[in-house]
Amino acid sequence: MRKFLLVLLMPLAVVAQPGKKAKPGKAKPAVIKPVKKAENKFVLSGTVTSMPDKTEISLMSSDGRGTILAATKSVKNKFSLSAALPETGIYLLQFPQQQAVPLFVGNESISATGDIHDVANLKFSGSASQDDFMEYSAIMQPLLEQSNNISQLASTAGVTDSLRTAYTNSTKDILAAADAFLSKKPASPVSPLMLLVVKRFAPSGEYIEQRYNLLAAEGKASFYGKMLGQSINEAKSGPNPVGALAPDFSQNDTNGTPVSLSSFKGKYVLVDFWASWCRPCRDENPNVVDNYNRFKNKNFTVLGVSLDRAKEPWLQAIADDNLTWTHVSDLKFWSNEVAKLYSVGSIPQNFLVGPDGKIVAKNLRGPALEATLCQILGCN
Repeated sequence: MRKFLLVLLMPLAVVAQPGKKAKPGKAKPAVIKPVKKAENKFVLSGTVTSMPDKTEISLMSSDGRGTILAATKSVKNKFSLSAALPETGIYLLQFPQQQAVPLFVGNESISATGDIHDVANLKFSGSASQDDFMEYSAIMQPLLEQSNNISQLASTAGVTDSLRTAYTNSTKDILAAADAFLSKKPASPVSPLMLLVVKRFAPSGEYIEQRYNLLAAEGKASFYGKMLGQSINEAKSGPNPVGALAPDFSQNDTNGTPVSLSSFKGKYVLVDFWASWCRPCRDENPNVVDNYNRFKNKNFTVLGVSLDRAKEPWLQAIADDNLTWTHVSDLKFWSNEVAKLYSVGSIPQNFLVGPDGKIVAKNLRGPALEATLCQILGCN
């Protein structure tokens, strides 16, 4: 199960956005007979062996809020769930005391078979998007885990030349695998999701835009396709484009002291939006630490803006990840005033602000951050 959840949670954290909260569904008795296709509804009919009667099963949103979209109870190893889904995307099938099973589905009829003691390996049929998601997971999961392990090692043991090389090679493998999947499935709604996942490994925004342009019309029109297209457009011409003056702000640091962006005028400042609960943010932190240590004596610093809700996990993440630069937050989650000022709708996200207060670059992650700083400040 862990392999699917990592693949699931990474893209959601990367593109996490405050969305409309669906109304919880009411529990319905299980339907034992085969379910006919419902118009404009998702219908799941399941047969799961060893499942006690009245086992509670639910379908939940995957936005981190745990909104229940449908719920039912099992009868004689069978159950049925139905819900009108807002879009084709990732949802969570939840059994009691089990890790949630991710589904990439829309308003369609599918079936599930398996055993209650091994829900991670339930077999689903009837959904092409779920089939694509399973293929994507099998391909990308080992590569994402490898990158994550390298990042964690760098965070605990420090960045070395061998780890930097390993991270670079891992990034190349991830991007190559993404290209191969995209070339096979340009119309799949999973392909733009994949591009959102690998976006943080891309050397530039243009790199992702080139791949976005390879999507078929169906892929671009999908939920994640629209989200990807919007992020590309915003990076180019949306709020706070490159070359514009970075909006000034003031927010309290970890000691409750107000800190303003303008107080760093004369320096290159990476305004880094992140949160302790954001797994991709935490995975990217070793890269930011490495570049901060490398360029901090060259008129460069980092100003972290956290979208946390509580102070304790925020401070703990700063300590655990060795983030020794200045940090601010108003602990308002997605309602963070600075995030709203910068139109931040997903994290991790950053803005490189120059000594004159103008935005030099946006969303520099992985090798792109080092490459940009080397170009500006020199690598010697």
